[in-house]
Amino acid sequence: MFNVNTNNREITMSAGDTGEITFRISGFDFSDVNYRVVFAVKNHGKILKEEYYQVDDDGRFVVSFVNEDTDKLDATVCKYDVTVVVEPVWSGGRIVDGGFVRTLIPPTRVLVRPAVREI
Repeated sequence: MFNVNTNNREITMSAGDTGEITFRISGFDFSDVNYRVVFAVKNHGKILKEEYYQVDDDGRFVVSFVNEDTDKLDATVCKYDVTVVVEPVWSGGRIVDGGFVRTLIPPTRVLVRPAVREI
């Protein structure tokens, strides 16, 4: 099971499942700027999944959850957020700072249910 509630943006999934979410960002002109969109899933401040994106011409980017992402998540409630970092500063393959950071989606619930196993 993989579901996104379009009213409150909460994600519900079973551990080990796969899914994709397409986000669309409006109100930004990314044409002349060095930036990254950051999608992060955290549990009590610990980063469980963090990926960096550039949007397409329509302001869209797609986040994929593969088995390896969700299988390591125990049945728990996590939070995800989406931020834009302009002029990102990289260290060790991660963004550690930026000239301008804006949160597009504040921390929002990710409910992970136990994996469904065959009987």
